[in-house]
Amino acid sequence: MNKTPHEGPELPGDAVKRTDYDGKEQKNARTMSDAECRKMATDKADVLLDFVHGVFRINRPGRKPLRYKGRLPSLGPRRGLPVLLTVMGQPGWYWTPYEIGKHNGDKDNLYIKDNIIPAVAATRRVLGESAEDPHYILTGRSPYSVAWNPEASYCIIERANGDQEEEV
Repeated sequence: MNKTPHEGPELPGDAVKRTDYDGKEQKNARTMSDAECRKMATDKADVLLDFVHGVFRINRPGRKPLRYKGRLPSLGPRRGLPVLLTVMGQPGWYWTPYEIGKHNGDKDNLYIKDNIIPAVAATRRVLGESAEDPHYILTGRSPYSVAWNPEASYCIIERANGDQEEEV
């Protein structure tokens, strides 16, 4: 499902990586210039996370879209953001807290069930959903696990080196 990023010619310092998932398969994960990225449509994705330009949009079924400018509220690099990006990377796969921690290089045991549950709750608030009415984030109970809804599409735009400019 996950494809390797397209490695083309040397790109200028404004290079970005764009990853699209259409609800069935990952369409592309490629590196391009910032100007190329801006020309491509992003309005069809259910969730747009544009870390380069600070634009975040969540299209909620039957409701007005949520829009955030600058940064995602309450989701920092050591809170819900790594959880969100991890589960988005493999839609439909249920991740345990241990697997999320291992995937994110956790050496401090931050990713345990007691820490993941509040991170998932914060992520759900940002996405405009709840545990009672989930659309994007799915959870399993025994053992506790988290997944991205495989029917939900997304577009992630980040710096080509993978750094998000998200604050705590």
